[in-house]
Amino acid sequence: LTYPLYIVTLLIHSSMVFPCLILLIFKLSGEKINARLIAIVVALFGFQQITQSLVTNFSNISVFSQIESMYESYFINGDQFTNLYGGKVLIMELAKLALYIFVILMVKKNIHTQLSKTLSFLVLLIFSTLLVLPSSIVSLRFVLLVQFVGSIIVLEYLNGKRTRGILLAEASMII
Repeated sequence: LTYPLYIVTLLIHSSMVFPCLILLIFKLSGEKINARLIAIVVALFGFQQITQSLVTNFSNISVFSQIESMYESYFINGDQFTNLYGGKVLIMELAKLALYIFVILMVKKNIHTQLSKTLSFLVLLIFSTLLVLPSSIVSLRFVLLVQFVGSIIVLEYLNGKRTRGILLAEASMII
């Protein structure tokens, strides 16, 4: 049932291609983060304009040229988004990402094996979002997805803590 739901999300909005692509790459990598996965993500998202242009030029498939034109009009030429994601909003969204990076550092040793895949996906999602951020400020919209995925880990972590003192002591050790 979950796989048809992933496909349906692509029909909701074109921006859902990014999270679905990250999920597909994560699933194909065996749900583990390794050097090969990082190299693929950097090639796809760090140099996404170059990768996209190469794929479009060397293939005769019309879907790729349509995706390229959507990408250019939505992400690159989307100057109207600077007023939505600039200034204080940019600082707030980057602070949210920093919070979840902090959460990852806190829970990485104490995570249950059941949630380790979720934690790995969260790391991949944050890394990919930071990679596409310089090319398009509208990519900050994916911080909400980071919050949704990260909330599972935060709630599980806080559920395992008995007192606030232990939680504050761990937070102070990381800071």
